[in-house]
Amino acid sequence: MKSKQRLAILFGAVVALLTLLYVVPMFGATGTIRFPTTATSTTDLSWVRQDGSLILEVSDSDLNTSVSNRLRVTFNQSCPAGTQFNLSTSGRSSSTMAAITTTGHTNTVTLAPIIDSDGNGVIDSTDFGLTSTDALKIVGADAGTGFITMQCSSQIAVAHLVDLNYSSGDTDKTAADGSVTGDVYVTSDAETVATTVILEETTKVSGKFQGTLLLTSTSSTSSPICNTSGGCTSNMSTTYEMGQSVTSTFGSVTYTTLAYMVPEGQIESGAFAAGSLKVNTADTVVFKFDDATATGTASPVSKSITVETTAPSFSNPAPAHNTNTRDNMPGLTISLTDSQSLVKKTAMKILIGIDTTNTPDGAIDDSVLVTVATADYAAITDGYTLNQNMSTIDGAEQNEDHIIYWWVVSEDNAGNIVVSDAEPTVPVTGTADACTAKTFNTEHADAAADSINSITVTTSANVYGCQGYKITVDRTIPNLTAAVVGPWWDTTKTTTDKTESTVTKTKSTSLKLQFDGALDTTTVDATDFTVAGGTVTAAEVFSGDSDAVFLTLETALEPDAKPKVSLVGEVKDSAGNSASADSITAATDSVAPALTLSVSTTATPDSTSTGGATRPVTNDKATVALNSNEKGTDITISVVRFGSWDGTTATKPTIYSVNNASTETSVAYTGGPTVWSATADMTGDGL
Repeated sequence: MKSKQRLAILFGAVVALLTLLYVVPMFGATGTIRFPTTATSTTDLSWVRQDGSLILEVSDSDLNTSVSNRLRVTFNQSCPAGTQFNLSTSGRSSSTMAAITTTGHTNTVTLAPIIDSDGNGVIDSTDFGLTSTDALKIVGADAGTGFITMQCSSQIAVAHLVDLNYSSGDTDKTAADGSVTGDVYVTSDAETVATTVILEETTKVSGKFQGTLLLTSTSSTSSPICNTSGGCTSNMSTTYEMGQSVTSTFGSVTYTTLAYMVPEGQIESGAFAAGSLKVNTADTVVFKFDDATATGTASPVSKSITVETTAPSFSNPAPAHNTNTRDNMPGLTISLTDSQSLVKKTAMKILIGIDTTNTPDGAIDDSVLVTVATADYAAITDGYTLNQNMSTIDGAEQNEDHIIYWWVVSEDNAGNIVVSDAEPTVPVTGTADACTAKTFNTEHADAAADSINSITVTTSANVYGCQGYKITVDRTIPNLTAAVVGPWWDTTKTTTDKTESTVTKTKSTSLKLQFDGALDTTTVDATDFTVAGGTVTAAEVFSGDSDAVFLTLETALEPDAKPKVSLVGEVKDSAGNSASADSITAATDSVAPALTLSVSTTATPDSTSTGGATRPVTNDKATVALNSNEKGTDITISVVRFGSWDGTTATKPTIYSVNNASTETSVAYTGGPTVWSATADMTGDGL
């Protein structure tokens, strides 16, 4: 007697364990709605943006319906009293004792989850109905898996049939348009007519319904929209591309509730968006759910969220664009602000790329994307100031001269993306060159893809108009590479580089010294240079040509001077590297020689010319004298005749051109190297 009691207590404990594994309550409740940040988050969104999306969520157990099921169990052999066997969702029994058959029934497997039909808090025999016998009992059931344990309480004959009735959970949806209760609809300032969308239950018994709503600048729709980059497939095997809406007609059938064309689970997961709503850049989205009252009437529940579509602003980048430095690990600083939805501090990133080639070409050889840590930013009004140390990307290369390009990438709490842009307009021309932040973020601000590598970032199209801040790491001393006599800085020019180097305009009191990099103007002085044959009175560096030093001399050099130019004092380049000794043995002469040409003939006053001026006139020979202030070789003295006179008609003089080559005559000359003379035959009419 005692042993039987112990057995009964043990058996009861097993049944209790099985029944408590999964309990599905069925109570009524007031519906609630929210905008979760993610499908599983307990945090709600406060802001959204145009061309973004948001998740709509309704929690209401009243919408969690069940499905009535009926299984037929056939005994393949006689079942002795006390024998147990299991039925499962695989459609099999745990033994050959019994099986689920299809005779008169559609279900051939148990369906989960099993519903607590009587609401007593446990899954037990009262949640099942058995027909045709009292000899078969339910001794245990797992609601979540649909695993049912049965026992023959007395012998059951072979081929005996038993019908098993119970309810299981179902993946439900919110109500369709036009329903009195249970429907979900949205409006905005841009779309005041309510757009009904259908949400899907997250699990078969959760009572929580979700769906993604796309916020567009164009139109609203209640139709599900493919929201998967690789495309979507409907229940009818129709394929849809990303952004394409489900159509209502399939073959000859027209569906009024399009959500039922979407495979189960793909609306709540966001693979298909529940629909779209047109919104302005600044707008308010109102989300409503018609909750059911005890009397079956609607009790609307509503919630709103603000739309803002202005990206955060960036300012005060340091080092500034086009900075030169000796520091190969410079600290990077920049500020981000947003006065509306505020900067999302967990999304602040800095992208760093380096060009380490011997001859920098703008192509990134290596890069790193850094998510800014809490310790590396400080709060300011409406935002944060970021202070990020340069990351070690390639230690060996970073100890050599190289170029760093860097960007800040972030977003606000509405999802508007910002990417810093060092050159919003094209240098020199001033043409606008807008940064497409969203595309840059997708294509390049991806730590896994590392897609900025090998990209030539100096080409605007490659970075979608988002130019990186450029830092030149220079550890090489400045080198004097050339010296030219003549060029000078003409402040009357409107170009950035105001160097006057035209040989007929250059000056013998000026020199241009070329260095291999930009110089620090504060370190350049007249005493830093010497010029053989002259005294330096000024040495200047101009921003329009910061690689050059312009020297002014006290007196003019000889016309053909090519003096030695020496660096004798310390000068520094813009990176801080210094040099104090360098020279050019012989400067280049770019000053044109001064030429004087004179013609002597038996001249008479030309009373017919304006003013009666005297000019050489002859019908015989003319003597030409040429003088130069520099030595010359390979000179040419030519006579060109314009027009003619035949005694009656004068041919209009024309300017000499290659088409009149025969009218130019070279004449022999004597002398040199600075004075030459020639005799020209001037017989005949013409000029």
